Amino acid sequence: MKDEDTQLDFNFCRNLDFQKNLNVPAINDFLSLLFKNNKISSSIIRKHLKFLIIELYCCWYESQDQFLAVSMSKRGYKAKSRYNPNMISAYCIETIKFLKDNRLIELYPGFYDYKNGFSRLSRIKASELLVKEFEKFDFNIYEILNLKKRESLFLYNKESRLQEYDDTFETHEIREVIRNYNRTMMKTFFDIPSLQDPFILRGDKAKIVISQLSVIGSRDYNLNWNLGGTFSGCWWHKLDIKSIASFSKHMLINDSDTTHVDLANFFSFFLSKKIGIENIDLSYDFFKRKTVFLTKVDQFNYLILKGINSKNFSGFFRSFCNDKKKLGIEEKISKKDLQNFVDLIEKYNNKIYNKFYSNSKLNWDVFASKVFYDLISSVGSTNIPIIKIRDKIFFQTKFERNIIERINSFLSKLIGREDINLIYIKSFGYEFEKKKNLLDTLIGKKLSFSKRYIENKKIFFKLIETNKILINQSLKI
Repeated sequence: MKDEDTQLDFNFCRNLDFQKNLNVPAINDFLSLLFKNNKISSSIIRKHLKFLIIELYCCWYESQDQFLAVSMSKRGYKAKSRYNPNMISAYCIETIKFLKDNRLIELYPGFYDYKNGFSRLSRIKASELLVKEFEKFDFNIYEILNLKKRESLFLYNKESRLQEYDDTFETHEIREVIRNYNRTMMKTFFDIPSLQDPFILRGDKAKIVISQLSVIGSRDYNLNWNLGGTFSGCWWHKLDIKSIASFSKHMLINDSDTTHVDLANFFSFFLSKKIGIENIDLSYDFFKRKTVFLTKVDQFNYLILKGINSKNFSGFFRSFCNDKKKLGIEEKISKKDLQNFVDLIEKYNNKIYNKFYSNSKLNWDVFASKVFYDLISSVGSTNIPIIKIRDKIFFQTKFERNIIERINSFLSKLIGREDINLIYIKSFGYEFEKKKNLLDTLIGKKLSFSKRYIENKKIFFKLIETNKILINQSLKI
């Protein structure tokens, strides 16, 4: 018989979210029933029990196979932080042990392999006993998300660790834009009708769950506010180039015709501005013909950027090998293959080649995020759902003219030229019955909807109906 651990995917996990709402009425009732023979007098232990039970429920709600990654070291918890509004502390460690002793969780200890420099945090998931209790109870996931002190701005230091900061007029303004956006996204159904599984499998085999628990985003900054921010927090922010290429034409917003703008063809303008070279001509089609592994313009842009940001060819090759599966490149690529690509750059784009291995900090996602941020700022509280996935911006086709005009305007200002040529692509032929209620448009005429998609849609509309007032009040201080 195979060892049980070999059947478990410990990489299918997510980290603890310290920003869940613990003051959900249902959780108090749940704890009272769960520990009716074991009264918990300590308020701090009770708080940490509520936190872990809610996290275990959310993890199970998304997928019964998903784990929670938890630290069993005090260094993994910082109670006095703006990013930890519930002040969750190292008491979590004792609470995890308590849950384990009461057979309510499965615990798989973490480790550090000194020889290979590889480590893994401990993993936990709800036990069969706890799952049986979850199945009897009806938690409102929107109440769980509705924490008024939820932080939506994250500042990282040069070690990529969260850094505390003081609020300013600027941070208040950015935070309000993100909160308005999150309110809209809580009322938005964004999904992939063709997808059968409850998750997207990335090129590196990571499983990304499509979940209404993962629709609240944040804006992330490195070092300071002046360097520009990116976006994270939602399930679509975790997708790679391979999965986006597979599903971008299948993604639908609110079960209706959807269009997306691809900013990839503005990469040369971004590069020109950042490295000070005018009229850069990146002929992707030419390099595609001359290179054995290029199939997408996103791969090409990645290689140019990675070459400039690397210190040397060895670092460039190492980064490429680490990322190539997420780029959608399955075949084995040798150093000679990549060197041939670099040689082509040197021969046909010498000015760009002269910037290779300059250890720059160019960030294409900051540019795309700037366009997106300006866009969601301009639509404000109009409740138009707009979604950014890497350098692609999705919106309902019925808003196409409005959105395209705005993006054109923002790009003209950023690039400094009027002749903007936006590439926008419509979703595949999911045709809908013309009915009064969005809930009635379940049947497509051309491409079929998966059973998972239809079920997710029913759950979404039930959530919306239950939480209309809550969503309108959510995320306000």
